[in-house]
Amino acid sequence: MSELHIEISELIAAGVNVYDPEETLRVARARGYQLVVRVIECDPKRFLSMVAAWFEKEVVA
Repeated sequence: MSELHIEISELIAAGVNVYDPEETLRVARARGYQLVVRVIECDPKRFLSMVAAWFEKEVVA
């Protein structure tokens, strides 16, 4: 599991709606999550694609 995956998992566990890039960015900055912040700032759509690809599979499994 990558550090980015861990950061996103921790945000989900904290109840953050990771499908809302603005909320995710705000909380990630407050928690000091550099990778999530970097990905959202560079390309929010790519961030949403990664979340969907990684976590929708886990919800089904």
